[in-house]
Amino acid sequence: MCCLVVLPLLYEANRVDRVLGVVEDVSNHDIEAAALLKEIAVLQSDLRSQRESAVAEAVIARAENRLPDVILLQQGYIAESEKVNGLVDRLHTLAVTSAGAPISSARERLWKEMIDRSSRLRDAFQRVQKDAIPMFDKLLQGRVDDARAVQPQLTAMRAVIDTNITDGSQISEGLAQAGQDRIRQLRRELIESAVIAGIVAIVVAIAIAFLTSRSITARLRRAVRLTGQVRDGDLTQQVAAEGSDELATLGRYLNDMAAKLRTVASSTRATAESMHAATAQIRASTQQQAASVAQQLAAVEETTATLSEITESGAQINRRAQGVAENAQAAAATSETGLKAVEDTNQAMDAIREQAEAVAENIVLLSERTQAIGEIILTVNDIAERSHLLALNAAIEAAAAGEHGRTFAVVASEIKSLADQAKEATAQVRSNLSEIQHGINASVMLTEEAVKRVGAGKRQTDATQATIRDLAESVQESLLAFQQIVAGTNQQQIGLEQVTRAMQNIRDAGTQTAAGTRQLEGAAANLNDLGEGLVGLVQYYRV
Repeated sequence: MCCLVVLPLLYEANRVDRVLGVVEDVSNHDIEAAALLKEIAVLQSDLRSQRESAVAEAVIARAENRLPDVILLQQGYIAESEKVNGLVDRLHTLAVTSAGAPISSARERLWKEMIDRSSRLRDAFQRVQKDAIPMFDKLLQGRVDDARAVQPQLTAMRAVIDTNITDGSQISEGLAQAGQDRIRQLRRELIESAVIAGIVAIVVAIAIAFLTSRSITARLRRAVRLTGQVRDGDLTQQVAAEGSDELATLGRYLNDMAAKLRTVASSTRATAESMHAATAQIRASTQQQAASVAQQLAAVEETTATLSEITESGAQINRRAQGVAENAQAAAATSETGLKAVEDTNQAMDAIREQAEAVAENIVLLSERTQAIGEIILTVNDIAERSHLLALNAAIEAAAAGEHGRTFAVVASEIKSLADQAKEATAQVRSNLSEIQHGINASVMLTEEAVKRVGAGKRQTDATQATIRDLAESVQESLLAFQQIVAGTNQQQIGLEQVTRAMQNIRDAGTQTAAGTRQLEGAAANLNDLGEGLVGLVQYYRV
């Protein structure tokens, strides 16, 4: 479009340059021709004055009977004649040049006439010079009459020169008029061509603008349609991007944008689906973990309740063991009393029956108490078995609890050791009680025989004394064993309290773990919801 607009401007510039050339030609050549003619006319007048002055000087000199002094006039005449010849030649050359490149036919005709006039002037001046220069020689020689005889010819040639100069001036005026006419014509043509060129440029510009606008609008419409498809989620479309202009660059950028968005959408969709699957797995895992923590917490609660029951049972055992120890001490005192009574049997045979009956009652009571001790031993043995089993369960739970169960594992090991000691002690007590039971049974038999056979005397009392002495030693041993049992049950009670506190700590940790698991499950649920939302959002785009 710029080229089509510039072409008329160049054409008009050429026309303007031609007009300016015509103006310059008219102004320069016409002015120069007029100046040359004017100068030729002035020189012609000077030459005539010099010739007339030379003749007048010769006439005066002859009257004064002397030679005329016309040397300077002759020299001036010759110089100005050469100058005139040069001016005429310049005029002739200017006319020939201008006639060779005419602006118009009228000016061509006038310049040809100027060539003719300049040729005539040159011939006339040559004739004048041919006659005038010898005239000066004749004047120098004093031949005034001969010199004056040439004047009619010179006058006739001067008339020819004046006529040609006048004609040349008229031709110059005609050239100026013809030049102005040509300039006015060129001006009208320039205005007309400028208007036509402007109209053509405007029409061409409108046509090009229309075609360009259609081309740009169509391509922009395709680009806008692509952006609308991208907005609607369709990333599979592309726009044609042929060429190297800005719209083609825009099309390539839009295609690159759609391709990159397609890549991003595909990656995001894959990531969202992977995240959705991962969050679903995390949620399932946290739900399983929450269920496992709840089960562990329930197991810890149950174990804590069992430990509380065991602690209460241990306290009861401790109290019963203390009572058994007190009874054993009473039995020891009673055995000492029986021994003393046997020793006093010899001195108080009358009191044997009463003492034997008292001994029988005490032995029966002791038998009942030993049976009670046997039941307590069974209970203690059962507690030891349960403590052993509890220690195993506690060790398993401590291993499952990890770092939090290390202290609990130590306590469980201590409980297991105490349970083993309790089992050993109960085995010993059971053995001693078995022996005591046998001794009591024998004492009962002997006491009954002593009651029936009071008169048997001292032999039976000695045997009874020995038996009672053994009984006292056994009771003393039983007393020591019961004291050990009491100490063991005290240690077991302390251990059970420690185990209870450890289980409470495990329960608190399990509660915190359950709360954290529930929070993690909620976060996993939220993350799963976000993953579903992201998957739904990414599925909006078609790739």
